Amino acid sequence: MAIVLYERHDSRKLHHTVNAADETLHWIAKYSTDQNAIYAATLLVSPFLWDGLPRQEINCDPIGGGVWDVTVKYGFSAETQNDTSPTTPTQPDDSSTLGPEISVDLTAATAHITQSLGTVWAVTPTSGFAAQWVGGITYNVNDQVTNGGNLYKCTSGGVSSLVGSGPTGTGGVIADGSVTWAYQSNFSQIDPNAPNYQGAIAVDKDRINGCDVYTGHMEFGVTVQVYPAQLPYLRTLLGMVGRTNQALWYQFPVGTLLYLGATGTCKPGQIWTFHHKFAASPNVSNIPLGAITVPLKRGWEFLWVAYRDASVAGLMLQVPAAAYVEQVYKPAPYTLLGLG
Repeated sequence: MAIVLYERHDSRKLHHTVNAADETLHWIAKYSTDQNAIYAATLLVSPFLWDGLPRQEINCDPIGGGVWDVTVKYGFSAETQNDTSPTTPTQPDDSSTLGPEISVDLTAATAHITQSLGTVWAVTPTSGFAAQWVGGITYNVNDQVTNGGNLYKCTSGGVSSLVGSGPTGTGGVIADGSVTWAYQSNFSQIDPNAPNYQGAIAVDKDRINGCDVYTGHMEFGVTVQVYPAQLPYLRTLLGMVGRTNQALWYQFPVGTLLYLGATGTCKPGQIWTFHHKFAASPNVSNIPLGAITVPLKRGWEFLWVAYRDASVAGLMLQVPAAAYVEQVYKPAPYTLLGLG
């Protein structure tokens, strides 16, 4: 005789909290002493979703004589899944409120760089920088001094007639008596006699040593439940590891996401919970590298600089010769992940 399930009078118990919900369906199953057959029949009768909650747990307790007490628990918790659709989550937009299925890590990361954004000071033993303009002394041509947070360069020298004050303003050429000053910058103070490495950092005769800096870094995860999970899906996930997004995805532009893989565990009822991990890196445009400007580097492309020996003012220096942006990760359609 075929297995029959009758729903009990105390079925559909409902329990809700702020960050979790569960509901239990209760049946009496008859006409089999095979626990696996009862379990299979319960899978057929009980829907995967009930009141928007995914099936989580099935219990089959024998009463005797081929009769079983069967309970099926449905629910979600903020730690494991969202509360709408465990199989097809919706992509968020900039106005979306992120739910418990999203996790994020914004801890800064270190990166090794060989080029600076700009040289602030370049000083030689003969630079003669003054901390502040001083009147009543003789300035030589090319002397540089600061005043009011600005840098000035002496274009013609002489004895100043002013004491206790100095050139002011933010641009052009300013004359104080017989001393003429040309405004340089309020950001950098560079001795023109210092070797110009074009922003290369920590240069010695053999190499560009560079330095480590902290950079913005974001990794985030998306947790979903999948039923059923089969080997082709796992092979799909494996093939996606180390791929960048070939189209706009979760509001991230092309090439700014890198799929780091997923972890998965199975719960009763053959429901799998997968936690997918991603890393984000922004696209950067108009990158200055000495005399070179790189138009665009997508987030997960690799930028490197080739250096050459150059004779500058009788010195052999290593300066940027060319910059290269390399593609090191293949793109892929992130829709294959089943995350919307």
